[in-house]
Amino acid sequence: MAKDALYDAEDILDELATETLRYKLEAESKAGPNQVWNCTPSSRGIESKLKKVIEKLELIAKYKDVLGLKDNVGGRSFGFKQRLPTTSLVDETCVYGRDHDKDLIIEQLLRDAPSSKIGVVPIVGMAGIGKTTLAQIVYNNDRVEKHFHLRIWVCVSDQFDVVRVTKTILRSVTLKHTDLNDLNLLQVSLKEKLVGKRFLLVLDDVWNKRNNDWDLLWNPLKTAAKGSKILVTTRNKDVASSMGTVPAHHLRVLSFEDCWLLFRSQAFENITNNEVYPNLETIGRKVVEKCEGLPLAAKRLGILLRSRQEENEWKDILNRKIWDLPDDESDILQSLRLSYHHLPAHLKQCFAYCSIFPTEYEFDKDTLVLLWMAEGFVQQPKAKKRVEEVGGEYFRELVSRSFFQESINNKSQYVMHGLIRDLSHFVSGEFCFRLGDRLKDGNQNRIFEKARHSSYIRGRRDVLSKFEPFHGVECLRTFLPLDPTGMIGISYLANKVPRDLLPKLTYLRVLSFNACRITQLPDSIGDLKHLRYLDLSHTAIKRLPDSTGTLCNLQTLILLNCRSLTKLPAEMGSLTNLRHLRISGSRLKEMPQQICRLKNLQSLSTFVVGKDVESGIRDLRNMLQLQGSLLISGLKNVVSFTDAMEANLKNKKELDRLVLQWSTSLGDPINNVDEEEVSHNPQVLRLQKDLSLGGYSRKRFPSFRETMKAYEQESTKQTLERSYSLDDSRNETVETDVLELLQPHKNMKEIIIKDFGGTKFPSWIGSPLFSNLILVRLSNCRNCSSLPPLGQLPSLKNLTVEGMDRIKRIGIEFCGDGCSSAMPFPSLETLKFDSMLQWEEWSSSGVEGRGDFNNLQNIEIRNCPKLTKLPHHFPGLKRMSIKGCEELETLPRVLTVDDSLEQGREFPAFLSFLYWHVPT
Repeated sequence: MAKDALYDAEDILDELATETLRYKLEAESKAGPNQVWNCTPSSRGIESKLKKVIEKLELIAKYKDVLGLKDNVGGRSFGFKQRLPTTSLVDETCVYGRDHDKDLIIEQLLRDAPSSKIGVVPIVGMAGIGKTTLAQIVYNNDRVEKHFHLRIWVCVSDQFDVVRVTKTILRSVTLKHTDLNDLNLLQVSLKEKLVGKRFLLVLDDVWNKRNNDWDLLWNPLKTAAKGSKILVTTRNKDVASSMGTVPAHHLRVLSFEDCWLLFRSQAFENITNNEVYPNLETIGRKVVEKCEGLPLAAKRLGILLRSRQEENEWKDILNRKIWDLPDDESDILQSLRLSYHHLPAHLKQCFAYCSIFPTEYEFDKDTLVLLWMAEGFVQQPKAKKRVEEVGGEYFRELVSRSFFQESINNKSQYVMHGLIRDLSHFVSGEFCFRLGDRLKDGNQNRIFEKARHSSYIRGRRDVLSKFEPFHGVECLRTFLPLDPTGMIGISYLANKVPRDLLPKLTYLRVLSFNACRITQLPDSIGDLKHLRYLDLSHTAIKRLPDSTGTLCNLQTLILLNCRSLTKLPAEMGSLTNLRHLRISGSRLKEMPQQICRLKNLQSLSTFVVGKDVESGIRDLRNMLQLQGSLLISGLKNVVSFTDAMEANLKNKKELDRLVLQWSTSLGDPINNVDEEEVSHNPQVLRLQKDLSLGGYSRKRFPSFRETMKAYEQESTKQTLERSYSLDDSRNETVETDVLELLQPHKNMKEIIIKDFGGTKFPSWIGSPLFSNLILVRLSNCRNCSSLPPLGQLPSLKNLTVEGMDRIKRIGIEFCGDGCSSAMPFPSLETLKFDSMLQWEEWSSSGVEGRGDFNNLQNIEIRNCPKLTKLPHHFPGLKRMSIKGCEELETLPRVLTVDDSLEQGREFPAFLSFLYWHVPT
């Protein structure tokens, strides 16, 4: 009731702020130089709404104690039972699946210390994962007991008290009770008792990460003997990293079989009815699946079912949610809730919001942060921080506290453990729901009416009736389609769904039709005055309604792979709060004229330079906050040197990836590289350390040239398909000068130049000032007869050159002006050449006794039919692949097969040489 009223108050205040902003923008657009406009909106309706909400809140405050209301950020409140401290005792017969973890920790504890500093070994993991149990079995291990003079166990818990902890340590050392409460006297006494003693101190369940507190506790421990160790268990990765002297041991969930053994040891202890046992085992295994490898859940549910021998009782527990179990019979949720209880208020609402994610759903950090921003969960930064950075800190904190975990399938994605997800459902209550959840009869309408955040699982064809529950949720803020399996692809969705739905959901802040096959949005999109996040990626829309330009609160607009989209609304300039515009994969011909007004943009995936003089590259001049990656396409339309200079790329210091593309082809070229899978190709000849030659009787391998003639070419050479061809209207001199003026900031990490029509590369591209540059790709620059001097880029790791038709020779100029005194390409690891149709020779710098590519590990050369010569020396080479190079006569010295065999030397253990499409 109270939270519902607070939501209403937020909506009204947001409406007032929005109307004020709209009037201000309208006034600015209409006002002449000498006109002054009244920017205060008519607020009679808003005042009436606000008055009703205030009256409701006052009534709630007045009867708070009578109604039994408690302070609570989530959807439900809960109390906590008194937590008993842990002890060092453990029944190891009930521990499963931890032998490997135990051995690793014991090895760390018994390892000789390199210094007299006390070693700290952290064990970190989510609630209920078994950190304390692992510490107990290590503590009681015979080898550990014999190695240390003293073993001390302290349950620290969430309320850290340095006096209490010091007193407990002293009591363990002396085996005597003390009434001392003076910290100084306690620590002096402890210091004396530890002199010359090698101890193991277990600090169980540590929450505090304040370094000052720990420095105070550490002081009396420093007099102990060399080899003393501290074993810390914590739920928080930040605690582990701040305290540990070695990397933390991250405890993982149990395998299903180990989890089943633990459950069975508890659940079947009292089972005497052998006839019913097979049925109970079947149900029990399903119960264990719900535990998702969490030992605490398996053990507690096993204990809970131990006294129940009827099949229907086991089914009842199987079908219950974890929070429906009685507190006096299960402390699973109690343990998980404690982690939530210790979250600050802003993280509580961020976590509760994640209850809209379905089972096993994988999410990425950046998208979730943008959603939190749209919902108003991320506090405005006080220092010079971006709000996205603050949201990123929120996310990292939830990862650190084990609410989020890295996905096993994709390290860039995150998941929530099943029981953590259940906790999010519990705390969010009726304010979050997923369409498709099984709701209790009679409660569905009530829950929907109060809901603010929702998601639904996309189907292949979503019919109108599926969305009927949304019609009664006028205050909904989040409408999010999800595909947790990743198998649905594009969903068919009738245009009637958004047309009917959007006029009813006027309080939406997050709206997505991602991967829904809609072709248009209704004009009523402009009435969603609270909207902050709009995602229409992978849809078939051809245009956005003009009313989209009135969404003055919009922060994020995502239009990825909208391949029918050719134009953005002319009034885009009114979206002054827009921070993220992602339009890669669309067919835009130009940017809207007012885009230069979007000074708050933090990310812009693509900027299309149009032919119209009003849609020029100079519109980038005021976007100084741009970060991440930017693709500028259509650069062939830049004819003004002034425009190129005004684009001001040199001052966009937060950009780290820049694609300069003279054509206007679809998408981002760097992501469309043809990566051929050769490992399963039957034409590949592979020479590795393990070489099997059945029935080969000759004394030597044929030479490389002989090998080329020994095989019939099985397929014709496929030249890289030209993505672009020059036309007569382009001016080589203009394009050369334009590229010179498009110099980016020296912080750049990746530069891709594609379809450039000039005759030479800019002077800045090989400058050592670009010390952060790790990737360069030059593609289809057909008028350039030489490569830029890239050898002096100190951090360059990946270089690709392709489609350079006029290149005939690559030599010393490639290494740069300083090649006589400094080793060129000091960091280069991967080098690729593709479709260099006139390229004949590649020679080294010629400096005696020195390689030009000492760190190079991988070379790929494809479709270079005239190439005859390669450099001789690549000392670090691990892999080389060659395709479509019929004239090649020499190989690097390390690859000469004949000499290795004739002189009885082994093949290099590090080398994998691939060659295919070998002609006769």
